[in-house]
Amino acid sequence: MSPRPTTPARLIPLAGALALLSLFLWLLVRGFLRIARYAPDPLGLLLAVGFTTMIVLYGFIHAGVACGLLPVTGLPMPFVSYGTTTPSKIALPSRAT
Repeated sequence: MSPRPTTPARLIPLAGALALLSLFLWLLVRGFLRIARYAPDPLGLLLAVGFTTMIVLYGFIHAGVACGLLPVTGLPMPFVSYGTTTPSKIALPSRAT
């Protein structure tokens, strides 16, 4: 049997996933290089690094689970998943930084 040809309809979800992961990568760079660098004190630096790492790590873990590379963990996708505690858990650090 010959392999199935790749159609544009099969590439659209891949493009969306790569776009979402690139936004999380942009958030990581912005959080580390812009926000944490210009923090006025060590506490601000640690808060910026911690919150940025938490949000981006959740995003990459969720992407790994969706691709089948990691076991199912139950972590929500930041800024994308809808639930009762997700918006409040993510909104506080994003407002603080």
